[in-house]
Amino acid sequence: MMFLSKLTSDPGTAAFEVTGAPENTLASRLFSVVLLINGTVDEASRMDPLEPGTVGNVTYIDYDGKLTKGDRFTVSVVPDTDYELAIIWRNSGDKSFGMSWSEQ
Repeated sequence: MMFLSKLTSDPGTAAFEVTGAPENTLASRLFSVVLLINGTVDEASRMDPLEPGTVGNVTYIDYDGKLTKGDRFTVSVVPDTDYELAIIWRNSGDKSFGMSWSEQ
């Protein structure tokens, strides 16, 4: 099972790393990413399919074309705001994994 671990939360940016990835990893294009800000989907930040680069407030860093341990996400953030970064299976629309947090 995959997870996101928060690495840093510097002013203006939160960084996360994929951890716990299974041995049989899948192509990143089989996933999409949705960012929720205060419970509302940030459509400008939707990555569908998931590919390396920046879309809206989300940056995805990948080195092998697969969603694997060590891949990183950074999110542009502002104080006093709640966030959720959700990694979604494209074929079903179900949430695979993600993380919720608040910026103070």
